[in-house]
Amino acid sequence: MRTRLVDTSRPGIRSALIFLQNQLFPSDEVVDPESGHWWITWDGEVPAAFSAMRIVPSWSHTFYLARCGVLSNYRGQGLQRHMLQRREALAKELGAKRLITTTYRNPRSANNLIAKGYLTYEPSTRWGAPDTIYWIKEFPQ
Repeated sequence: MRTRLVDTSRPGIRSALIFLQNQLFPSDEVVDPESGHWWITWDGEVPAAFSAMRIVPSWSHTFYLARCGVLSNYRGQGLQRHMLQRREALAKELGAKRLITTTYRNPRSANNLIAKGYLTYEPSTRWGAPDTIYWIKEFPQ
């Protein structure tokens, strides 16, 4: 399998990202892949997982890990952790001081974040559902 930062202007890439979001988050609104940075993990020509990251305009040098999902038959192979590493690496390259993200009723994702040094925090304005957990990771400067 290979994980690639993808060009979301390509119609096939956009279709793959929309497909993955619909499969993995069927009750959520699809996030438009036009903005931010997006990755797809491919098993040959088949998309197996995806992740996204975008800048937080209201918080200097901060990126939000917007989406990450792994199709069920590819889970347990470390893909979410791998995509987390890829996003952290690009964020550091782009001068990020911190990353933020959320989880919602997903202990496996929460455990992956804890293992990578993320801590829970309380934002000044909560934007998620009532059971949303907010996470932050600060990079040493």
